[in-house]
Amino acid sequence: MDIFTEKISSTNVRTYLVMSLITVFGVWYIRFLWNRRFLYIYTWNMEGPLSFPFLGCGYLFLGSTHELLKTLIKTQENSKTGIVRLWIGTKLAYLISEPTHIEKILNHPKALNKDDIYKIITSILGEGLLTAPVDTWKRHRKLMAPSFNQIVLSSSVDVFTEHCSIFAKELKAVLGKKNVDLYEWVIRTTFDIICQTALGVNLNLQKNRKEYPVLLERGLDITSDRMFSFWKPYKFLWYFSTDKKIFDDIYMNLHVLFQSLMRKKMSEYEKELEAERLDANVEEESIERLPFLNLMLKDPSFTMEEVIAEAKTFCLAGSETNASSTCFLLNLLGLYPEVQQKVYEEIIDILGPDRTILASDLPQMKYTERVIKENLRLFPVATIFGREIEEDIDLGNAILPKGSSVYFTPHYIHRNPKYWTNPLKFDPDRFLPDEIAKRHPCTFIPFSYGPRNCIGWKYAIFSMKIIIATIIREFKIFSEYKSIEEIEVKLYMLSKLKDRSKFWLELRQ
Repeated sequence: MDIFTEKISSTNVRTYLVMSLITVFGVWYIRFLWNRRFLYIYTWNMEGPLSFPFLGCGYLFLGSTHELLKTLIKTQENSKTGIVRLWIGTKLAYLISEPTHIEKILNHPKALNKDDIYKIITSILGEGLLTAPVDTWKRHRKLMAPSFNQIVLSSSVDVFTEHCSIFAKELKAVLGKKNVDLYEWVIRTTFDIICQTALGVNLNLQKNRKEYPVLLERGLDITSDRMFSFWKPYKFLWYFSTDKKIFDDIYMNLHVLFQSLMRKKMSEYEKELEAERLDANVEEESIERLPFLNLMLKDPSFTMEEVIAEAKTFCLAGSETNASSTCFLLNLLGLYPEVQQKVYEEIIDILGPDRTILASDLPQMKYTERVIKENLRLFPVATIFGREIEEDIDLGNAILPKGSSVYFTPHYIHRNPKYWTNPLKFDPDRFLPDEIAKRHPCTFIPFSYGPRNCIGWKYAIFSMKIIIATIIREFKIFSEYKSIEEIEVKLYMLSKLKDRSKFWLELRQ
């Protein structure tokens, strides 16, 4: 009898504990829902994928990054309002594709902070302009902005042309060869150019063939996979990922590179200060003409950690985006020989067959610039932008509540037939002044928009003009693709060609 009573007592205790846990969880869950009731009220009738308690639409994140971003783009195609609701776990987010809404959000003072997913990027780039909180971003941007004006870019033309000349010579080794990944040559060129113009350091990667660009690409791919994974963003789970050790090795190699560059530049700067102290007649360099690294080193409010983060952000992210854009453009020029011929004729009219490119030549490259912009429309390198909403924003047909996030996918917006007639047609004349005036500015956002747009957008256009002018004067470009629809894009944090060996070069006669 005692044993029987003991068993009943034990069962009662277990039942009591289970019921207590269920009750506690139930009370917590009701309170959780109550505290978030306004989020549910705002979104109950909004368009969006099927969501489940706690998981939200997290099931979308179980596949590859490429498939996830394709799904997000596809989701917007069925939207009638240009606002799609996403529950990512318990986090509320929106996909926005209506240009008037995009303009309002990107200009809003309470939507300047980047979304949480950008925190993962700090693991490879540090806290630079791309990822920094608003207060840090404002301070850094104010100091760095003069380094990206037209005067500074124009004074750097000789650096661009020097590295592009080396690039053209290196390309002669693969003339006429198909199935060659020319991206490796392009990324080494853009890496060299950016490091010398922004940091004042010539790495000479085109000749010494060091593996930094390869490490960079792999590191950004791993970062991208982690950003859009359902479980890898969590540090305690990331620790068990097979990618973590690979990433740590890549990070260390790149970090050591930039640490050594900063030490070298700091040493040079200290010597300059000493020279100025000893010789009062030493002419001080105009602040508008200094690489942004020098400006940061001269400002005592910047820590060395901040300097390294900005150097990494601009050099690593900038070289990768420029290289990917250039490869997309080379494919398009090969696919459309009539466009290539017009670019060639414009370049020859301005430069002749062999004259060195001058800063004054670049504004005259009107058609070339339209071609570059049409390339950026069809193949924007940034696949997604994200912002935090810090106070309710009324869009008219919806309210974005405080604490939510918003995302924009340029790839979808740039190919939306609502804003672009025959969107898959390659037509540089879309960017004639009269045509631009007909469109809302936020139908074209390859560099984002508003006060927190990409600081280097002029630099990117400037760089691509010189690279394309150099290549097209010496080489004809050919592509195996027969239409834009055939060009497959790998959608990561940055988009890139899925097959980078579909175009090749031949020497012009």
